[in-house]
Amino acid sequence: MVRALRIAGNVFILLGLTFLFFVVYEVYGTSAITKQAQAALAIEWERPLPPAPTQTAEPEEAPPPPPGSAVARIVIPKIGVDWIVVEGVSLDSLAKGPGHYTGTAYPGELGTVGIAGHRTGWNFIFADLDQLQKGDTIILERRGGKRFTYRVTDTTIVKPGNVSVLNGDPNSSALKALTLTTCTPKYTSLERLIVWADQVDPPLS
Repeated sequence: MVRALRIAGNVFILLGLTFLFFVVYEVYGTSAITKQAQAALAIEWERPLPPAPTQTAEPEEAPPPPPGSAVARIVIPKIGVDWIVVEGVSLDSLAKGPGHYTGTAYPGELGTVGIAGHRTGWNFIFADLDQLQKGDTIILERRGGKRFTYRVTDTTIVKPGNVSVLNGDPNSSALKALTLTTCTPKYTSLERLIVWADQVDPPLS
């Protein structure tokens, strides 16, 4: 009986240590990975754009950037967000920072820009996204320095499989918009917090 209790106690201690290690990794380990990736992306972001090719024929639709490559910069003054956005929303891409939903618009284009970000771990990219309210400012920047200002129009919470939110605020008629997505409540992935915003001005250089 004593031996069985000792074994059970050791098992519980091992489980506790395993859980503690997981929590430490989720908070500090993943954040270190994202910080390192963002530092590399910042260097990539500052590199001059290659010259545009001379058009000699009907232009072809450009393929999307490679997954994980820098495609935009997002700044949200109210909650201290300033990150390089990468292409794609796979686990590998989101480990680097906020991810652009491939197939949605890019900043300044017609349509809705879709961007996702972690709320727990991975440097807590969108940890305070729930603090945004109607009228708050979001700035998106493209390579080369063009910046676009968006104003929050609404927020909502949906189930994880609801992709219609990427179409933008259903109560807005703006031709250029933005959708931000993250998990909610904090430390869970039960639902998705959605922030909608509309572009409100031409590019600022």
